[in-house]
Amino acid sequence: MLIATINHLSNDGVLALVSKINSGLEALAENNVTPDVLLGPDYSLVTHDAMSKKRPNTIAEREYVLKNIKRISKYFPQVTLLPGSMFWYKKNHDSEKSDETFMSVPVYRSGKLLTELFKERDNGESEKTKTYAKSIGRDAVYHRGDSRKNSLTIADQKIAVEICGDHGNQDVKGVNLELIMAYDNKGGFYVTTANNQWSRSAVVCNGFDGVSSAIYFDAKTQNFKSLSSKKYKELELFNILLSQ
Repeated sequence: MLIATINHLSNDGVLALVSKINSGLEALAENNVTPDVLLGPDYSLVTHDAMSKKRPNTIAEREYVLKNIKRISKYFPQVTLLPGSMFWYKKNHDSEKSDETFMSVPVYRSGKLLTELFKERDNGESEKTKTYAKSIGRDAVYHRGDSRKNSLTIADQKIAVEICGDHGNQDVKGVNLELIMAYDNKGGFYVTTANNQWSRSAVVCNGFDGVSSAIYFDAKTQNFKSLSSKKYKELELFNILLSQ
């Protein structure tokens, strides 16, 4: 399975990300290469202004971002796009309910939103939510998702999608590939006694340092093997042999 990752610093904002996706996929197409999946890092779908102010995207910013991702998906219809995660704010017009924020990953293919995956863990999102809501005179809560639902079937393979802090806590039993979105100076692939019983591959796309990596974990030997990649513009291409 061909996995393309985006070498991107999430602090640079989503417009820089969109440019990198376009140029990278065009470079792949010029070489007659079509990845199965394109993977972006955590927080990569947040606007530059929102990142600089440590706030969520507004609904207008969210719709603008999704419009751009949809346009890319239409142009490269055979690629399943997981372009990164978005922290966003939703106002609730029912006065008896608080506003909400979400951390989610939109999944696109052939110009259509296939699904949206929601982060479960709280890595500072609640505090950012309260601070931003207070600044606009509102009350809001961070809505946590259910990471057990964050898996996809691509090319007949069940794949776990882990949004930053969900990695290491998410139930990934039965998968042979983990796609990990990070925004962390310690972002990587980790195993514990709870999930070291089966062999699998993992691809990590980290928006903290703009670096991607892939490894194969051998459960029999408990050893890790780094997997090589080939660079196309700002994309790294990994050929993951899921049958190994």
